[in-house]
Amino acid sequence: MRRSFVPLALFVALTSLWASCTLTADSFEPEGFVGHVEADAGGGIASPRPPPSPLLPDAGASPGCVASSEGSGCVQLLLPAGTACESDLQCETRVCVEGACAPASCSDGRSNGDESGVDCGARCPNRCLPAAPCGVDSDCASRSCEAGRCQAASCEDGVRNPEEADQDCGGVCSRGCGLGSTCATTSDCGSGSYCPEPTRVCTSVSCQDGVLNGDEILLDCGGGGCPGCPVGSACREGTDCSTSVCGGDGRCAAASCTDGTLNQNETALDCGGRCPNGCAVGQPCAGAPDCQAGVCGAAGCDVGEERCCQAPSCSDGVRNGTEPQVDCGNPDCGLCPLNRACNADAQCQSAFCQAGSCRVLPCADGTQNGSESDQDCGGTDARCRRCALGEDCNSVADCNGGAACVNGVCAACADGEKNGNETDIDCGGACGACAPGLLCNADADCQRGVCEDGRCCGGVLVDCTRCARRMAQNLSCSNTTDATARSNCDRFLDCLADHPTECPVRHAEFCSADPGGVCNHLSFGGNGGPGLVLADSILGSASCFF
Repeated sequence: MRRSFVPLALFVALTSLWASCTLTADSFEPEGFVGHVEADAGGGIASPRPPPSPLLPDAGASPGCVASSEGSGCVQLLLPAGTACESDLQCETRVCVEGACAPASCSDGRSNGDESGVDCGARCPNRCLPAAPCGVDSDCASRSCEAGRCQAASCEDGVRNPEEADQDCGGVCSRGCGLGSTCATTSDCGSGSYCPEPTRVCTSVSCQDGVLNGDEILLDCGGGGCPGCPVGSACREGTDCSTSVCGGDGRCAAASCTDGTLNQNETALDCGGRCPNGCAVGQPCAGAPDCQAGVCGAAGCDVGEERCCQAPSCSDGVRNGTEPQVDCGNPDCGLCPLNRACNADAQCQSAFCQAGSCRVLPCADGTQNGSESDQDCGGTDARCRRCALGEDCNSVADCNGGAACVNGVCAACADGEKNGNETDIDCGGACGACAPGLLCNADADCQRGVCEDGRCCGGVLVDCTRCARRMAQNLSCSNTTDATARSNCDRFLDCLADHPTECPVRHAEFCSADPGGVCNHLSFGGNGGPGLVLADSILGSASCFF
Protein backbone atom coordinates (compact mmCIF):
# COMPACT_ATOMS: atom_id res chain seq x y z
CA MET A 1 0.00 0.00 0.00
CA ARG A 2 1.42 3.40 -0.94
CA ARG A 3 1.76 6.10 1.69
CA SER A 4 1.34 9.82 0.98
CA PHE A 5 3.40 12.46 2.75
CA VAL A 6 2.57 16.10 3.53
CA PRO A 7 5.36 18.50 2.48
CA LEU A 8 7.35 19.66 5.50
CA ALA A 9 6.55 23.37 5.05
CA LEU A 10 2.82 22.68 4.77
CA PHE A 11 2.97 20.39 7.84
CA VAL A 12 4.69 23.09 9.94
CA ALA A 13 2.15 25.72 8.85
CA LEU A 14 -0.80 23.49 9.69
CA THR A 15 0.72 22.58 13.05
CA SER A 16 1.19 26.25 13.99
CA LEU A 17 -2.36 27.11 12.96
CA TRP A 18 -3.75 24.23 15.01
CA ALA A 19 -1.68 25.15 18.08
CA SER A 20 -2.94 28.74 18.09
CA CYS A 21 -6.44 27.68 19.13
CA THR A 22 -7.54 24.08 19.60
CA LEU A 23 -9.57 21.88 21.87
CA THR A 24 -7.75 20.36 24.79
CA ALA A 25 -10.18 17.48 25.26
CA ASP A 26 -12.13 15.22 22.89
CA SER A 27 -15.31 16.99 21.87
CA PHE A 28 -16.47 14.60 19.15
CA GLU A 29 -17.37 10.94 18.98
CA PRO A 30 -14.34 8.89 17.84
CA GLU A 31 -14.89 7.74 14.29
CA GLY A 32 -14.62 4.06 15.11
CA PHE A 33 -16.97 4.15 18.12
CA VAL A 34 -20.31 2.63 17.29
CA GLY A 35 -22.13 2.39 20.58
CA HIS A 36 -22.02 1.83 24.33
CA VAL A 37 -22.27 -1.28 26.42
CA GLU A 38 -23.32 -1.31 30.03
CA ALA A 39 -22.63 -3.80 32.76
CA ASP A 40 -25.69 -5.75 33.79
CA ALA A 41 -26.53 -6.62 37.39
CA GLY A 42 -24.45 -9.77 37.18
CA GLY A 43 -21.35 -7.98 35.91
CA GLY A 44 -21.91 -9.04 32.29
CA ILE A 45 -22.29 -6.82 29.25
CA ALA A 46 -25.69 -5.54 28.18
CA SER A 47 -26.73 -4.84 24.61
CA PRO A 48 -25.18 -1.81 22.86
CA ARG A 49 -26.94 1.54 22.90
CA PRO A 50 -26.55 4.23 20.21
CA PRO A 51 -23.80 6.80 20.68
CA PRO A 52 -24.69 10.41 21.67
CA SER A 53 -24.69 13.14 19.06
CA PRO A 54 -21.30 14.81 18.61
CA LEU A 55 -20.69 18.04 20.47
CA LEU A 56 -20.89 20.97 18.07
CA PRO A 57 -19.36 24.42 18.74
CA ASP A 58 -21.64 27.23 19.80
CA ALA A 59 -22.48 29.67 17.01
CA GLY A 60 -19.84 32.39 16.81
CA ALA A 61 -17.54 30.69 19.31
CA SER A 62 -14.11 29.22 18.75
CA PRO A 63 -13.84 25.77 20.38
CA GLY A 64 -11.78 25.91 23.53
CA CYS A 65 -10.63 29.53 23.24
CA VAL A 66 -11.63 33.18 23.34
CA ALA A 67 -10.18 36.06 21.35
CA SER A 68 -7.15 37.66 22.98
CA SER A 69 -7.25 41.36 23.92
CA GLU A 70 -4.41 42.04 21.47
CA GLY A 71 -6.43 40.53 18.65
CA SER A 72 -3.77 37.94 17.84
CA GLY A 73 -5.06 34.39 17.83
CA CYS A 74 -6.93 33.23 20.89
CA VAL A 75 -6.43 32.46 24.57
CA GLN A 76 -7.22 29.01 25.95
CA LEU A 77 -10.15 29.04 28.35
CA LEU A 78 -10.84 25.68 29.99
CA LEU A 79 -12.52 25.95 33.37
CA PRO A 80 -12.55 23.34 36.16
CA ALA A 81 -15.72 21.75 37.54
CA GLY A 82 -17.74 24.08 39.74
CA THR A 83 -16.63 27.24 37.87
CA ALA A 84 -19.24 29.55 36.33
CA CYS A 85 -19.65 29.05 32.57
CA GLU A 86 -21.80 30.03 29.61
CA SER A 87 -21.20 27.12 27.22
CA ASP A 88 -19.85 23.55 27.19
CA LEU A 89 -16.77 24.66 25.26
CA GLN A 90 -15.47 26.67 28.21
CA CYS A 91 -15.26 23.64 30.54
CA GLU A 92 -12.53 21.05 30.97
CA THR A 93 -15.27 18.41 31.02
CA ARG A 94 -17.10 20.01 28.07
CA VAL A 95 -20.29 20.02 30.17
CA CYS A 96 -21.86 23.32 31.36
CA VAL A 97 -25.04 22.80 33.40
CA GLU A 98 -27.12 25.65 34.85
CA GLY A 99 -24.27 28.11 34.55
CA ALA A 100 -21.53 25.94 36.13
CA CYS A 101 -19.01 23.46 34.74
CA ALA A 102 -20.21 19.99 35.78
CA PRO A 103 -17.88 17.17 36.90
CA ALA A 104 -17.13 14.44 34.40
CA SER A 105 -19.51 11.50 34.55
CA CYS A 106 -20.06 8.23 32.73
CA SER A 107 -23.36 9.41 31.23
CA ASP A 108 -22.69 12.93 29.95
CA GLY A 109 -22.08 12.04 26.31
CA ARG A 110 -18.49 13.36 26.41
CA SER A 111 -15.08 11.75 26.45
CA ASN A 112 -13.74 13.35 29.63
CA GLY A 113 -12.22 12.51 32.99
CA ASP A 114 -10.08 9.40 32.59
CA GLU A 115 -12.45 7.75 30.07
CA SER A 116 -10.78 6.14 27.09
CA GLY A 117 -13.86 6.65 24.91
CA VAL A 118 -17.15 8.48 25.26
CA ASP A 119 -18.65 7.34 28.59
CA CYS A 120 -16.73 4.05 28.49
CA GLY A 121 -13.49 2.53 29.73
CA ALA A 122 -11.39 3.35 32.80
CA ARG A 123 -13.59 3.99 35.86
CA CYS A 124 -16.85 3.82 33.89
CA PRO A 125 -18.97 0.66 34.16
CA ASN A 126 -19.45 0.72 30.38
CA ARG A 127 -16.78 -1.10 28.35
CA CYS A 128 -15.88 0.29 24.95
CA LEU A 129 -16.88 -1.51 21.75
CA PRO A 130 -14.51 -2.46 18.92
CA ALA A 131 -12.67 0.47 17.23
CA ALA A 132 -13.15 2.79 20.23
CA PRO A 133 -10.00 4.33 21.82
CA CYS A 134 -8.47 2.39 24.70
CA GLY A 135 -5.44 2.38 26.95
CA VAL A 136 -5.55 -1.08 28.50
CA ASP A 137 -7.42 -4.32 27.82
CA SER A 138 -9.88 -3.66 30.65
CA ASP A 139 -11.22 -0.58 28.80
CA CYS A 140 -12.74 -2.84 26.15
CA ALA A 141 -15.84 -5.03 26.12
CA SER A 142 -13.70 -7.62 24.34
CA ARG A 143 -10.93 -7.25 26.96
CA SER A 144 -8.52 -6.76 24.04
CA CYS A 145 -6.79 -3.41 23.34
CA GLU A 146 -4.24 -3.21 20.55
CA ALA A 147 -2.63 -0.10 19.03
CA GLY A 148 -4.92 2.11 21.12
CA ARG A 149 -8.15 0.63 19.75
CA CYS A 150 -10.53 -2.00 21.13
CA GLN A 151 -10.45 -5.20 19.12
CA ALA A 152 -13.34 -7.49 18.26
CA ALA A 153 -13.65 -10.48 20.59
CA SER A 154 -12.69 -13.95 19.31
CA CYS A 155 -12.18 -17.43 20.72
CA GLU A 156 -8.47 -17.37 19.83
CA ASP A 157 -7.38 -13.97 21.18
CA GLY A 158 -5.91 -15.26 24.46
CA VAL A 159 -8.31 -13.09 26.46
CA ARG A 160 -11.30 -14.09 28.53
CA ASN A 161 -14.07 -12.11 26.87
CA PRO A 162 -17.43 -11.53 28.57
CA GLU A 163 -19.22 -14.08 26.39
CA GLU A 164 -16.70 -16.81 27.31
CA ALA A 165 -16.90 -19.00 30.41
CA ASP A 166 -13.11 -18.93 30.70
CA GLN A 167 -10.30 -17.83 28.41
CA ASP A 168 -11.18 -18.84 24.81
CA CYS A 169 -13.55 -21.63 25.92
CA GLY A 170 -17.15 -22.23 26.89
CA GLY A 171 -19.97 -19.77 26.34
CA VAL A 172 -20.02 -18.67 22.67
CA CYS A 173 -16.85 -20.67 21.92
CA SER A 174 -17.15 -24.16 20.48
CA ARG A 175 -14.20 -25.44 22.52
CA GLY A 176 -15.15 -26.78 25.95
CA CYS A 177 -13.17 -25.72 29.00
CA GLY A 178 -10.74 -28.04 30.75
CA LEU A 179 -10.77 -29.26 34.33
CA GLY A 180 -10.40 -26.44 36.85
CA SER A 181 -11.73 -23.79 34.42
CA THR A 182 -14.57 -21.48 35.40
CA CYS A 183 -17.98 -22.49 34.07
CA ALA A 184 -21.62 -21.49 34.25
CA THR A 185 -23.21 -24.70 33.02
CA THR A 186 -21.97 -28.20 32.18
CA SER A 187 -22.12 -27.28 28.47
CA ASP A 188 -19.14 -24.95 29.09
CA CYS A 189 -16.95 -27.93 30.10
CA GLY A 190 -15.10 -30.37 27.88
CA SER A 191 -15.81 -34.08 27.51
CA GLY A 192 -15.59 -36.09 30.72
CA SER A 193 -16.28 -33.13 33.04
CA TYR A 194 -19.26 -31.27 34.44
CA CYS A 195 -19.98 -27.95 36.19
CA PRO A 196 -21.11 -28.44 39.83
CA GLU A 197 -23.20 -25.59 41.21
CA PRO A 198 -21.27 -25.05 44.47
CA THR A 199 -17.92 -24.37 42.76
CA ARG A 200 -18.78 -23.44 39.16
CA VAL A 201 -15.49 -25.07 38.12
CA CYS A 202 -15.23 -27.82 35.47
CA THR A 203 -14.86 -31.05 37.43
CA SER A 204 -14.26 -34.67 36.46
CA VAL A 205 -17.45 -36.74 36.08
CA SER A 206 -15.99 -39.24 38.54
CA CYS A 207 -17.20 -36.86 41.23
CA GLN A 208 -20.76 -37.78 40.38
CA ASP A 209 -20.45 -41.55 39.88
CA GLY A 210 -22.13 -42.46 43.19
CA VAL A 211 -19.00 -44.30 44.39
CA LEU A 212 -16.60 -43.32 47.18
CA ASN A 213 -13.35 -43.48 45.26
CA GLY A 214 -10.13 -41.59 44.58
CA ASP A 215 -9.26 -39.24 47.43
CA GLU A 216 -12.90 -38.23 48.11
CA ILE A 217 -13.66 -37.49 51.78
CA LEU A 218 -17.31 -38.45 51.43
CA LEU A 219 -19.25 -39.84 48.51
CA ASP A 220 -18.43 -37.66 45.48
CA CYS A 221 -17.12 -34.72 47.55
CA GLY A 222 -13.88 -33.49 49.06
CA GLY A 223 -10.39 -34.58 48.26
CA GLY A 224 -9.49 -31.52 46.20
CA GLY A 225 -10.74 -32.78 42.84
CA CYS A 226 -14.41 -32.97 43.75
CA PRO A 227 -16.81 -30.33 45.07
CA GLY A 228 -16.43 -29.54 48.76
CA CYS A 229 -18.39 -31.43 51.36
CA PRO A 230 -21.24 -29.89 53.44
CA VAL A 231 -20.74 -28.08 56.75
CA GLY A 232 -20.10 -30.59 59.54
CA SER A 233 -18.36 -33.13 57.31
CA ALA A 234 -14.92 -34.41 58.23
CA CYS A 235 -12.12 -32.58 56.43
CA ARG A 236 -8.37 -32.46 56.08
CA GLU A 237 -8.08 -28.98 54.51
CA GLY A 238 -10.24 -26.17 53.23
CA THR A 239 -10.59 -27.60 49.72
CA ASP A 240 -12.51 -30.52 51.22
CA CYS A 241 -15.33 -28.18 52.24
CA SER A 242 -18.01 -26.36 50.25
CA THR A 243 -17.22 -23.30 52.39
CA SER A 244 -13.43 -23.71 51.94
CA VAL A 245 -13.15 -23.62 55.75
CA CYS A 246 -11.90 -26.67 57.63
CA GLY A 247 -12.26 -25.93 61.34
CA GLY A 248 -9.84 -26.78 64.10
CA ASP A 249 -12.01 -29.74 65.06
CA GLY A 250 -11.48 -31.33 61.64
CA ARG A 251 -15.00 -30.50 60.49
CA CYS A 252 -16.18 -28.25 57.67
CA ALA A 253 -17.23 -24.93 59.26
CA ALA A 254 -19.84 -22.42 58.08
CA ALA A 255 -18.55 -19.51 56.00
CA SER A 256 -18.29 -16.08 57.66
CA CYS A 257 -16.97 -12.62 56.88
CA THR A 258 -14.08 -13.11 59.35
CA ASP A 259 -12.83 -16.58 58.44
CA GLY A 260 -9.85 -15.41 56.39
CA THR A 261 -11.13 -17.36 53.39
CA LEU A 262 -12.55 -16.19 50.07
CA ASN A 263 -15.95 -17.88 50.10
CA GLN A 264 -19.69 -17.19 50.01
CA ASN A 265 -20.12 -14.51 47.34
CA GLU A 266 -17.29 -12.34 48.65
CA THR A 267 -15.54 -10.37 45.90
CA ALA A 268 -12.32 -10.21 47.93
CA LEU A 269 -11.15 -11.82 51.16
CA ASP A 270 -13.85 -11.22 53.82
CA CYS A 271 -15.29 -8.16 52.02
CA GLY A 272 -17.87 -7.36 49.36
CA GLY A 273 -20.82 -9.53 48.44
CA ARG A 274 -22.91 -10.34 51.50
CA CYS A 275 -20.22 -9.09 53.88
CA PRO A 276 -20.85 -5.69 55.51
CA ASN A 277 -17.21 -4.75 55.06
CA GLY A 278 -16.48 -2.81 51.88
CA CYS A 279 -13.35 -3.75 49.96
CA ALA A 280 -10.33 -1.48 49.80
CA VAL A 281 -9.02 0.33 46.71
CA GLY A 282 -7.68 -2.15 44.16
CA GLN A 283 -9.55 -5.18 45.50
CA PRO A 284 -11.95 -7.03 43.14
CA CYS A 285 -15.60 -5.99 43.09
CA ALA A 286 -18.82 -6.76 41.27
CA GLY A 287 -20.58 -3.49 41.96
CA ALA A 288 -20.40 -0.22 43.91
CA PRO A 289 -21.81 -1.70 47.18
CA ASP A 290 -18.75 -3.99 47.39
CA CYS A 291 -16.37 -1.03 47.84
CA GLN A 292 -15.55 1.22 50.76
CA ALA A 293 -15.70 4.30 48.52
CA GLY A 294 -18.80 3.07 46.66
CA VAL A 295 -17.04 3.03 43.26
CA CYS A 296 -16.32 -0.14 41.28
CA GLY A 297 -14.48 0.31 37.97
CA ALA A 298 -11.75 -1.03 35.71
CA ALA A 299 -8.99 1.54 36.21
CA GLY A 300 -5.77 0.26 37.78
CA CYS A 301 -6.98 -3.29 38.38
CA ASP A 302 -4.53 -6.18 38.65
CA VAL A 303 -4.01 -8.41 35.65
CA GLY A 304 -6.93 -10.82 35.37
CA GLU A 305 -9.27 -8.62 37.40
CA GLU A 306 -12.01 -7.10 35.28
CA ARG A 307 -13.16 -4.63 37.92
CA CYS A 308 -11.79 -3.39 41.22
CA CYS A 309 -12.60 -0.81 43.90
CA GLN A 310 -11.56 2.75 43.00
CA ALA A 311 -10.20 5.54 45.16
CA PRO A 312 -12.66 8.35 45.98
CA SER A 313 -12.66 11.22 43.47
CA CYS A 314 -14.55 14.46 42.93
CA SER A 315 -16.16 13.21 39.73
CA ASP A 316 -17.29 9.65 40.52
CA GLY A 317 -20.94 10.48 41.20
CA VAL A 318 -20.71 9.05 44.73
CA ARG A 319 -20.48 10.79 48.08
CA ASN A 320 -17.21 9.49 49.46
CA GLY A 321 -13.88 10.66 50.83
CA THR A 322 -14.33 13.95 52.69
CA GLU A 323 -17.22 15.16 50.52
CA PRO A 324 -20.22 16.46 52.49
CA GLN A 325 -22.28 16.17 49.28
CA VAL A 326 -21.85 14.13 46.09
CA ASP A 327 -18.63 15.36 44.44
CA CYS A 328 -18.75 18.84 46.02
CA GLY A 329 -19.18 20.89 49.15
CA ASN A 330 -15.63 21.41 50.50
CA PRO A 331 -12.23 22.84 49.44
CA ASP A 332 -11.06 19.43 48.20
CA CYS A 333 -13.81 19.08 45.59
CA GLY A 334 -15.05 22.66 45.30
CA LEU A 335 -18.32 24.17 46.45
CA CYS A 336 -21.62 22.94 45.04
CA PRO A 337 -23.31 24.83 42.17
CA LEU A 338 -26.89 26.08 42.21
CA ASN A 339 -29.64 23.49 42.69
CA ARG A 340 -27.25 20.82 44.06
CA ALA A 341 -28.05 19.15 47.39
CA CYS A 342 -26.69 20.81 50.54
CA ASN A 343 -27.23 21.00 54.28
CA ALA A 344 -25.11 24.08 55.08
CA ASP A 345 -24.46 27.49 53.47
CA ALA A 346 -20.72 26.81 53.46
CA GLN A 347 -21.19 23.95 50.96
CA CYS A 348 -22.61 26.23 48.22
CA GLN A 349 -20.91 28.51 45.70
CA SER A 350 -23.75 30.95 46.39
CA ALA A 351 -23.12 30.69 50.17
CA PHE A 352 -26.84 30.00 50.63
CA CYS A 353 -28.48 26.63 51.29
CA GLN A 354 -32.26 26.61 51.50
CA ALA A 355 -34.59 23.61 51.79
CA GLY A 356 -31.70 21.21 51.12
CA SER A 357 -30.56 22.84 47.88
CA CYS A 358 -28.03 25.54 46.90
CA ARG A 359 -29.96 28.67 46.00
CA VAL A 360 -29.27 32.28 45.00
CA LEU A 361 -28.32 34.30 48.07
CA PRO A 362 -31.27 36.51 49.17
CA CYS A 363 -28.83 39.44 49.32
CA ALA A 364 -28.17 39.02 45.60
CA ASP A 365 -31.59 38.14 44.18
CA GLY A 366 -32.62 41.61 42.99
CA THR A 367 -35.51 41.78 45.46
CA GLN A 368 -36.00 43.55 48.78
CA ASN A 369 -36.84 40.76 51.17
CA GLY A 370 -36.00 39.38 54.59
CA SER A 371 -34.72 42.11 56.90
CA GLU A 372 -33.23 44.20 54.05
CA SER A 373 -33.88 47.93 54.31
CA ASP A 374 -33.47 48.36 50.54
CA GLN A 375 -32.94 45.99 47.61
CA ASP A 376 -30.18 43.51 48.53
CA CYS A 377 -28.69 45.77 51.24
CA GLY A 378 -28.97 46.57 54.93
CA GLY A 379 -30.82 44.48 57.48
CA THR A 380 -29.58 41.95 60.02
CA ASP A 381 -28.18 39.41 57.55
CA ALA A 382 -24.40 39.89 57.67
CA ARG A 383 -24.11 38.53 54.12
CA CYS A 384 -25.98 41.56 52.72
CA ARG A 385 -23.93 44.58 51.68
CA ARG A 386 -24.43 47.85 53.53
CA CYS A 387 -26.60 50.37 51.69
CA ALA A 388 -25.07 53.21 49.67
CA LEU A 389 -25.91 56.91 49.90
CA GLY A 390 -29.49 57.56 48.88
CA GLU A 391 -30.69 54.00 49.59
CA ASP A 392 -33.27 53.35 52.29
CA CYS A 393 -32.22 52.47 55.84
CA ASN A 394 -33.80 51.64 59.17
CA SER A 395 -30.75 52.49 61.26
CA VAL A 396 -27.17 53.67 60.83
CA ALA A 397 -26.12 49.97 60.82
CA ASP A 398 -27.80 49.60 57.41
CA CYS A 399 -25.54 52.21 55.80
CA ASN A 400 -22.10 51.85 54.26
CA GLY A 401 -19.02 53.45 55.78
CA GLY A 402 -19.57 56.61 57.80
CA ALA A 403 -22.95 57.39 56.31
CA ALA A 404 -25.79 58.28 58.62
CA CYS A 405 -29.39 57.12 58.43
CA VAL A 406 -31.40 60.34 58.25
CA ASN A 407 -35.16 60.22 57.75
CA GLY A 408 -34.88 56.63 56.51
CA VAL A 409 -32.19 57.35 53.90
CA CYS A 410 -28.43 56.71 54.02
CA ALA A 411 -26.72 60.09 53.82
CA ALA A 412 -23.25 61.59 54.24
CA CYS A 413 -24.24 64.54 56.46
CA ALA A 414 -20.86 65.55 57.83
CA ASP A 415 -18.46 65.55 54.89
CA GLY A 416 -18.49 69.29 54.17
CA GLU A 417 -19.98 68.76 50.73
CA LYS A 418 -23.42 69.19 49.20
CA ASN A 419 -24.29 65.70 48.01
CA GLY A 420 -26.99 63.10 48.10
CA ASN A 421 -30.37 64.82 48.38
CA GLU A 422 -29.03 67.64 50.57
CA THR A 423 -30.35 71.13 49.72
CA ASP A 424 -27.30 72.86 51.22
CA ILE A 425 -24.00 71.61 52.64
CA ASP A 426 -24.73 68.76 55.09
CA CYS A 427 -28.38 69.77 55.61
CA GLY A 428 -31.77 69.47 53.99
CA GLY A 429 -33.19 66.39 52.39
CA ALA A 430 -32.16 63.33 54.41
CA CYS A 431 -29.65 65.30 56.48
CA GLY A 432 -31.99 67.28 58.70
CA ALA A 433 -33.17 70.90 58.73
CA CYS A 434 -31.03 73.79 57.50
CA ALA A 435 -30.41 77.00 59.40
CA PRO A 436 -32.05 80.29 58.34
CA GLY A 437 -30.62 81.69 55.14
CA LEU A 438 -29.45 78.31 53.75
CA LEU A 439 -30.81 76.77 50.58
CA CYS A 440 -33.99 74.70 50.71
CA ASN A 441 -36.50 73.00 48.46
CA ALA A 442 -39.38 72.63 50.91
CA ASP A 443 -40.43 73.79 54.36
CA ALA A 444 -39.24 70.46 55.83
CA ASP A 445 -35.67 71.37 54.86
CA CYS A 446 -35.68 74.31 57.34
CA GLN A 447 -35.30 74.53 61.12
CA ARG A 448 -38.24 76.95 61.45
CA GLY A 449 -40.28 75.00 58.91
CA VAL A 450 -40.46 77.84 56.40
CA CYS A 451 -38.76 77.82 52.99
CA GLU A 452 -39.32 81.03 51.03
CA ASP A 453 -37.84 81.72 47.61
CA GLY A 454 -35.45 78.75 47.96
CA ARG A 455 -33.98 79.86 51.34
CA CYS A 456 -34.84 79.00 54.92
CA CYS A 457 -36.49 81.73 57.02
CA GLY A 458 -36.50 82.29 60.75
CA GLY A 459 -33.36 83.95 62.02
CA VAL A 460 -33.65 86.39 64.94
CA LEU A 461 -31.16 88.74 63.35
CA VAL A 462 -31.12 87.63 59.70
CA ASP A 463 -33.57 86.21 57.18
CA CYS A 464 -36.53 87.13 59.36
CA THR A 465 -38.11 90.18 57.81
CA ARG A 466 -38.12 88.40 54.43
CA CYS A 467 -40.86 86.01 55.48
CA ALA A 468 -42.09 87.17 58.88
CA ARG A 469 -45.73 87.02 57.83
CA ARG A 470 -45.40 83.23 57.14
CA MET A 471 -43.92 82.64 60.59
CA ALA A 472 -46.24 84.90 62.58
CA GLN A 473 -48.73 83.09 64.79
CA ASN A 474 -52.35 84.07 64.17
CA LEU A 475 -51.36 87.65 63.21
CA SER A 476 -51.69 89.45 59.88
CA CYS A 477 -52.23 92.96 58.57
CA SER A 478 -55.89 92.09 58.04
CA ASN A 479 -56.45 92.04 61.80
CA THR A 480 -57.59 95.66 61.67
CA THR A 481 -60.65 97.36 60.20
CA ASP A 482 -58.64 100.51 59.51
CA ALA A 483 -58.00 100.32 55.76
CA THR A 484 -55.14 102.84 55.92
CA ALA A 485 -53.45 100.95 58.75
CA ARG A 486 -53.91 97.65 56.88
CA SER A 487 -52.37 99.13 53.74
CA ASN A 488 -49.42 100.67 55.60
CA CYS A 489 -48.79 97.34 57.40
CA ASP A 490 -48.82 95.29 54.18
CA ARG A 491 -46.71 97.78 52.26
CA PHE A 492 -44.13 98.08 55.04
CA LEU A 493 -43.71 94.29 55.43
CA ASP A 494 -43.49 93.95 51.63
CA CYS A 495 -40.77 96.59 51.56
CA LEU A 496 -38.78 94.79 54.25
CA ALA A 497 -39.08 91.47 52.36
CA ASP A 498 -37.99 93.10 49.11
CA HIS A 499 -34.80 94.41 50.73
CA PRO A 500 -33.38 91.47 52.74
CA THR A 501 -29.85 92.82 52.42
CA GLU A 502 -30.59 96.33 53.79
CA CYS A 503 -33.27 95.05 56.17
CA PRO A 504 -32.03 91.88 57.86
CA VAL A 505 -33.83 93.37 60.92
CA ARG A 506 -36.43 96.12 61.31
CA HIS A 507 -34.06 98.84 62.62
CA ALA A 508 -31.01 98.12 60.44
CA GLU A 509 -29.08 101.32 59.60
CA PHE A 510 -30.23 101.59 56.01
CA CYS A 511 -33.64 99.99 56.41
CA SER A 512 -36.36 102.15 58.06
CA ALA A 513 -34.37 105.12 59.38
CA ASP A 514 -35.49 108.67 58.57
CA PRO A 515 -34.01 109.97 56.40
CA GLY A 516 -32.22 107.58 53.96
CA GLY A 517 -33.83 104.22 54.78
CA VAL A 518 -35.09 102.13 51.88
CA CYS A 519 -38.24 101.57 53.88
CA ASN A 520 -38.47 105.01 55.54
CA HIS A 521 -41.11 104.62 58.27
CA LEU A 522 -42.53 108.03 57.54
CA SER A 523 -43.69 106.67 54.17
CA PHE A 524 -45.90 104.16 56.00
CA GLY A 525 -47.53 106.37 58.65
CA GLY A 526 -44.57 106.63 61.03
CA ASN A 527 -43.37 104.45 63.89
CA GLY A 528 -46.33 105.38 66.03
CA GLY A 529 -48.89 104.90 63.29
CA PRO A 530 -51.37 101.98 63.54
CA GLY A 531 -49.99 100.35 60.40
CA LEU A 532 -46.38 100.03 61.67
CA VAL A 533 -47.55 99.14 65.18
CA LEU A 534 -49.41 96.15 63.67
CA ALA A 535 -46.38 95.28 61.49
CA ASP A 536 -44.11 95.35 64.57
CA SER A 537 -46.51 92.95 66.34
CA ILE A 538 -46.25 90.52 63.43
CA LEU A 539 -42.42 90.70 63.49
CA GLY A 540 -42.42 90.03 67.22
CA SER A 541 -44.76 87.04 66.84
CA ALA A 542 -42.28 85.62 64.31
CA SER A 543 -39.47 85.94 66.94
CA CYS A 544 -37.73 88.57 64.84
CA PHE A 545 -35.59 91.12 66.66
CA PHE A 546 -36.98 94.40 65.42
